[in-house]
Parts: sequence; C-alpha cells; structure tokens
Amino acid sequence: MFSDEDVAARLLVAQIEEFAAEPLRIWASILVDDENLAKDFQDVKYTAFANAINRAASWLQELLPPAEQPFETVTYSGPKDIRHPILAVAVAKVGRKLLFPSPFASIDAQAHLVQASACRVFMHDKHHAHINRQVLSKTRNKSIMIASLDASELIPDAHEEMMNRYFQNRPTVVFIGPPSGGPTRSSVAEEVIRRGKVQGVTLPPALIDSSCESSSGLEWLLRLEYVYFVGAPLSRHAAEKLLGYVPDDWKYYSFQPGMGLKLQYRAHGLHEAVFVFQVYPELQAFSIHELFTEHLSKSGFWRYVGRTDDLVPFSHGENLYAANIESEMTAANPDISTVHIGGKGRHKRYLFIRFEQFQTVLDNVYKWLPDLVMLFTRPSQPLVRTIKGAISRWESEELYENDIE
Repeated sequence: MFSDEDVAARLLVAQIEEFAAEPLRIWASILVDDENLAKDFQDVKYTAFANAINRAASWLQELLPPAEQPFETVTYSGPKDIRHPILAVAVAKVGRKLLFPSPFASIDAQAHLVQASACRVFMHDKHHAHINRQVLSKTRNKSIMIASLDASELIPDAHEEMMNRYFQNRPTVVFIGPPSGGPTRSSVAEEVIRRGKVQGVTLPPALIDSSCESSSGLEWLLRLEYVYFVGAPLSRHAAEKLLGYVPDDWKYYSFQPGMGLKLQYRAHGLHEAVFVFQVYPELQAFSIHELFTEHLSKSGFWRYVGRTDDLVPFSHGENLYAANIESEMTAANPDISTVHIGGKGRHKRYLFIRFEQFQTVLDNVYKWLPDLVMLFTRPSQPLVRTIKGAISRWESEELYENDIE
C-alpha cells in the first residue's frame, strides 16, 4: 500500500500545478481552426491549462447548488474537445465528480446514466441542446439544474495515482483533434498525427481497425513508435496486419500493483477482474465483470476474453463459458444469425437461435450441444441487445421466462 504522503504527492491537481510552475512546459497542442486541419496546431502550456481549471472551478463554485451528499455527480454533454479534461479536474476541485455520457449511447441509455448517478446539475454546449432535451425528458428527476457552457468561458487566451505515474516522467505532449460528436475518421487521425509529428498514440480499437483497411492508414500506424488500444479488445483482423511489427504478446495486459486490481479465479482458467479500494467505505471490493485468462508461460500477463455475463452457472455447480461456443456456432453456420445459450441456476443448458434454413441449422446445432433444450425466438420478440450490439443475456432470458419454464 502507498502512504498518505506518497498518494498526496501524486494527486492530479497537485501534479498539474507543479508542471504549471515550469512556464515553457507544454500540455497539449490543439487545432487553430477546427474546420481546417491545414492550419496546424497551437501549443497549450501547463500554465494555461491550470488557469483554465481554476477559472472553471470558480465558475462552478458560483453555479452549483449546495451539495446534499459527498461527491455529487455533475454531468457534461458536449463534443470531445479540450473542455473534457479541464472540467474533469475543475469539478474535482469543488468536491464533485463528473459524468460524460457517451454520445454513441442511445437517448434512453444516457438518461439511465443521469438518473442512476443521482445527477442534479446537467451542463451542455449550445450545439447539443436538442439531444440533451431528449435525454432530460426521459429522466424521472425533474429538478435537474441545466447550464449551457461555452468554450470561451474556460479557455484563457493564448484513476489519478496511476495516470500520473504513467505520464509524469514522460516528455509527453497530447495532440487534440477537432471536436466530434461521433467516431473519428481514420483520415482525420492520420492528418493529426502527420501534422503533429506524433510518435505514439492511444486509440480505440475501431479506429485502428479502420486504419488497417487502407494502405495509407497502415503506413502511418507502422511509422509510430508505439500504438496503445483502449476501451475494447483489438480485432484479430487488425492484429494480423500488424504482426511482425509488434511484440508477440500484444493481446495481453500487465496490471501495475498500485492499481489495486486482483484477478480472482472463477472457472475453466477464467479470472474475474476485481478492484480492492478504499473510496467507498461500505464496499471492500468492486468487480468490473470482465474475464481474463493468464498467459501460459508468463506470470502476470492476462488476456481479455469476455464478460462475466457470458459465464453461465448451472445448479449442479458447473459453469459454461457460453460466448466462445456462440461465436464458433455463428462462424461455422452461415444460416444462423443469432445464438444465445442460457441455463443459469438450472440443471440443463438451453439455446435461443435465429436461423434462415431450419434443417441445416438443426443438424449443426446438435453437433455442438447434443443435450440442450432448444427454444426458437419469435419475430415479434427479438433477443434484447446492449448498446454495443451484443446480446443482453439476463434481459433476453426474462423476456422468454415463461417459455423457459
């Protein structure tokens, strides 16, 4: 464990203020013109970053109503630009926490996040007002304070411990592309990296995947010294394009001890990632419901394999990791469009299936799972899917509960 002195020395606010004492130290480079990448970038120094945080914190102090509980949630909905990191730190300075609803999530999903986090203040930029009205209309909390935030109010004229340890000893400058309400295009990322003379990137897997589809995209990826992917696993297709240029163990994670992450054994070589922490006094641990399997020869290296939702526990104590079988069945049988294996708390597994050719599918299914109970979905009741497009296991099973019984 770290001592209080060690942790205090690495608090994000204190670290930013320490860097701001160096007048020439650059924090980020931002586009001079969001509509024209050819106009290059403008450097933002840590002094300007710290001043913007302090200005935002002062504004928030005047705006926010008195807190009713510690670390209340404040929501900000807006484009992915420089306001995000400024507000994140400023909100922490005034004793709150900040929620950024994903613009890729449905209106209902965003409303659920706002409701579930007990948010009482909702900030947005002027360009997202119509979407935010829809989100707020779906929440049951009708006493939410709404504030419009313009970038000019923040920017002056020209978990914490682990992130600080990651960046503080690196001569790192963050290059920020144009604000976007949707996924960044590969061509935009390529232009930002080329003009910024970027040496390494941290990208979502989807952007790496799309870049690997073109010769120019693959070329700029291979010129970089390092490429990190975050948020989801990298696709095998993209990985095959990069093999020979990256280490063999690219798909494995090595977690730093200071994160407080423990990999607890569940079944069949699968381990669940659980954080042990002190933030919430009523909890001793927090599971993120992700499953990993350990490297066969390298201790401490872990590969992501799926969600705990994909692990089906039976009444006799055995567990089945259903996701592997489901993906293999759909890959091997083009007539199958959807597969869902269930059986939680029951003696036998059962299968939901959507198909095109009945007999062909039936013959193939029984090769995979000879002792199952098969159920067929109705066109009027498709299986429930998550915002990422995967099947929501428990909601789908609740939908067909009477059929299962």
